[in-house]
Amino acid sequence: MANEGTSVASIELAWQAVSLEERLELISKSQASGLIASIACIMAMGAIGYGLDQIYFLVAGLASCTFIFPLFSSYCWRRGKPALILAYLAVRTVGRRYAYAFNVPDIDIIIIYRGVMKQFFNDEEEEEYARQTLTVGVDNTIGSTKEVWVMMMRGGLLLLSEAPGGAKLEFLTHITAESVISPSDDPDMPEGSLNIRGVGASKGKQIVLGSKYPGAHFVFTKQLDYIVQEHVAWQESQERLRQATGG
Repeated sequence: MANEGTSVASIELAWQAVSLEERLELISKSQASGLIASIACIMAMGAIGYGLDQIYFLVAGLASCTFIFPLFSSYCWRRGKPALILAYLAVRTVGRRYAYAFNVPDIDIIIIYRGVMKQFFNDEEEEEYARQTLTVGVDNTIGSTKEVWVMMMRGGLLLLSEAPGGAKLEFLTHITAESVISPSDDPDMPEGSLNIRGVGASKGKQIVLGSKYPGAHFVFTKQLDYIVQEHVAWQESQERLRQATGG
C-alpha cells in the first residue's frame, strides 16, 4: 500500500509539472469529444426515428447522451493525461542529460513548456556561416520558426525539438550576469516573444523565443529576468567586496 501511495503521489507531482494552459486545453478537448459524440448519437437516432416514423428513437438518443458524453470525454482524458505526463518526463530527462554534458552549474528545473523559436543574425556574414554549418535535414531551414520544448533551469536555458531519431538540442545557454534578453518585435513570432543571446555553449548565437501559451511564457519571462538580476546583484556584491578588501 505504501508503494501504491508513493506511485500516486509521483504521478500527481508529474501532472503538476505540466503547464496549466496545456491541462486546460486537454480538459477542453475531452469535453469537445464528449459533445461531438453526443451530437452524432442524437443525429443518428433522429435519422432512424424519422425513417421509421418513430419519435421514440429521438427521445432514446437524447436520453443516451447522459452516458455517451461522460464515456467519450473520460476516454479522451484517460488517453491524453498519461501522454502529456510522459512527454514532460521525457523532456525533463533528456534536458538534464544535456545540462550535465554542457556543465550547467545548477540544474534545478523551474519551468517546462512548449514554445516556438527562430534564429536571427546581426548581418549576412553570420547567416551565411550558419547556412554552411547547417546539418542536412528536411526540417532545417534558416530563418524559419520551429516548435520546441523550453526547459529553464536555475543555471541555464535549453530548447529541444522533436525529431524522428529523438530529441534534438536546438539551443543551450548558461544564465549569467552577461545574459542579454530583450523584447522582440518579429512579426512572425507570437506577442511577448524575447530576443535571447547565447552565453557559454551557444555564445554568438541569437534566437527569438515565443509561445502559443502566453501564461506559461509570461511566467518564464519573469523568472528568467529574476534569475539574471540575481546573478547581476551577486556579481556587483563580489566586486564591492573585492574593492573593499583591496583585492
